[in-house]
Amino acid sequence: MLYALHSQVASAIDSDQRGGRAKLVFMVDDPKNSAFWNFFGGYRDLNTLPEGESDDIVALHAVQRKLYRISDENSASGVQFLPVASASGKLTRDMLHSGDVFMVHGDGKVYLWVGKQASLNEKKEATKRAVSYITDPANGLSAATPIERVSEGNGSLFSTQAFCLIYFLSHILSVLF
Repeated sequence: MLYALHSQVASAIDSDQRGGRAKLVFMVDDPKNSAFWNFFGGYRDLNTLPEGESDDIVALHAVQRKLYRISDENSASGVQFLPVASASGKLTRDMLHSGDVFMVHGDGKVYLWVGKQASLNEKKEATKRAVSYITDPANGLSAATPIERVSEGNGSLFSTQAFCLIYFLSHILSVLF
């Protein structure tokens, strides 16, 4: 049924959007089609490809997301950079509090979530802490890792999607493994 649906969509694109000029090639009929595979450097049999990382290792990387709290609540010791532990091992939106700044690493970015009631000192220190986190060799990040700063209530759609994706992946992988 899915194949039939894909065929209908491809035919509609060919006739409606390309005026019948597109050439439809069904990979089911010709899986080694050279016109298609040449664009990617040629066809290679899956059995000849080198062995990739173990699925267990890939899954382990996917669930190692950490949330950090940047807070000056204990003003005697200045701004602190504290890991936030979750009993379930999942990142959830309710772990964020308006009075602090939080940092999460995911989707190839470091996100800074700035609470509405975060102090000026916490806001100033947040970017410095994120840069320190990125440049720390123990975290294995490129110096070019982007930092996205999101204010509470004004988060971009991508940031919300990224947080949801991290939550979803950590939930699914904890169920599977």
